Amino acid sequence: VAVDTTSLDAVEKVVSNIADGATVAYGTQLVLTAPTDGSQIYYTTNGTLETLVDSCYNLGDVTANGNQGAGLIAYTPNHTAITNCYNKGNVVGTWGLGGLVNCLSGNATTLSNSVNYGNVSGTSNRVGGITAYGSPEGIYDCVNFGDISTSCEVQGNATSSGYGIGGIAGQLS
Repeated sequence: VAVDTTSLDAVEKVVSNIADGATVAYGTQLVLTAPTDGSQIYYTTNGTLETLVDSCYNLGDVTANGNQGAGLIAYTPNHTAITNCYNKGNVVGTWGLGGLVNCLSGNATTLSNSVNYGNVSGTSNRVGGITAYGSPEGIYDCVNFGDISTSCEVQGNATSSGYGIGGIAGQLS
């Protein structure tokens, strides 16, 4: 979704579609917070952080018609912080499936204080309760309560089917 950050109306529509109290940051200067009473939007500066996802959640099921699916975010760019989020929806697809994030990658990217309650089910590899795969700076204080499974019957290695299935992460490097 492209947002014209010069228009408060455009930004307000995006923020109003996320949970009360959630925070959205874009670029190095703009952070938007949706207050719990829905009354106004706050702007603050935020150093080098490019993307902040705070206090967001998903309640719906996610079906990836093929691969690369997640309860919250499919892919994270550099300098992304995800915190205080949860997913209660089930995630289904082929491979690259995470309860919260599909590919948690990028310089200075972190995921913290977040929970997955949904089941994550694939037919191949890289299936994880919190993230499918990636190379984050860190995953801190995250919990998975969902069942993680694959129907792949081929035992594999890092280049074939049937590898990278985990309660927290499918594969990290």
